[in-house]
Formats: sequence, C-alpha cells, structure tokens
Amino acid sequence: MSALRASFLVANHIAKAKKPFTIGEELILPAAKDICHELLGEAAVQKVAHVPLSASTITRPIDEIAGDIRAQLLERINESPWYAIQVDEPTNIDNKAIMLVFVRYIFREDVHEDMLCALLLPTNTTAAELFKPLNDCMSGKLNWSFWVGLCMDEAAAMTGWLSGYTTQVKEVSSECESTHCVIHKEMLCSLFLPAQSKQT
Repeated sequence: MSALRASFLVANHIAKAKKPFTIGEELILPAAKDICHELLGEAAVQKVAHVPLSASTITRPIDEIAGDIRAQLLERINESPWYAIQVDEPTNIDNKAIMLVFVRYIFREDVHEDMLCALLLPTNTTAAELFKPLNDCMSGKLNWSFWVGLCMDEAAAMTGWLSGYTTQVKEVSSECESTHCVIHKEMLCSLFLPAQSKQT
C-alpha cells in the first residue's frame, strides 16, 4: 500500500513538471535508490525498488488524479448558485483549432475561476459545431440552467445572433447573457501606447 501511495505521489510530481512518463523508471527510481543506499542502507533500497514507476504504471495514477480533480471541479460548479463560461478559439502549434473553456463560479462564498476543458474542433467550424463538443462533453455533468454568462471572442461564427453560438447556448440556458471578450483589443491597443501609459 505504501509503495502504491508513493507511486501516486511521484506521478503527481511528474505531471506537474510536465515531464515524460518514462522519467520515473529511467531517472527518479535509480536516483531514489542511490539516495537510500547512501543515507539509509540496503533495506531502504529494497523498499524503494518495490515502488511501481514504469511509464505504463505512471499513466494510471495521472489519469486517476486528473479524473478526481475534474470530479471535484464539477461538484463545486454544480453547488454554485450560478456560473459563467468564457470560450476562446485559438489554434495550436499543429494548426488545429481548439476550444478553451474557462468557468467562473462561487465556492465557499468566493469567486473562483478554473479551466473547464480544452476541446478539439472540426476543421470547418460553424456555430453548431462550436457548441456541440462542449454540450457532448458536459451534458449530464453540469446543470445548464445555472449558466448565466457567456464571454467569447468576436469570430463571426461566435457572434452571429440568429445562427451563432449564443443561439445554441440560449436553447439550453435561456437566462444566459453573452458578452464579447475585450482582452484581445486591449492587448492590441497596448502595443501602440506610450511607455508612460503602460506603467499606470
């Protein structure tokens, strides 16, 4: 049991450091054995040797940790009296469109903001296709009736009221109000501001 717990702790460190899963077996385990041998003796080395740190073994704890974090986040959101979602549609390094979804909600009388999910989008993205991945991912997991705010960029498919994303959202949450994200415009404007203005 202790060896399994140690495996989860190491997996958590590997995930946070964004290192390859093979690092557990190739670097961490040999280093831990050397440290134990020098400081604690051969008996400690034998105990450490039983900690499962192969790449395939590390995958399962990381998946379970991620699943637990996701479950806790969904539970917090569903306990909130309301929540708001911000959607962004950037392109990754492979030139594939993804949808980043952030959520703001109330937890323990304070406003929290977390990343809800990152979804791969179809090549030809329409409003229906933009909403479908989010709806498929979160259907049955979130109460859409508590969704009161949507913030999005100004891509044509996102802002067209009759056929756009907001219309799709209104079908599941009639009380949801939409706003345009101004961060991109602020960043663009800041490039042309004098240095004195940027400091204020």
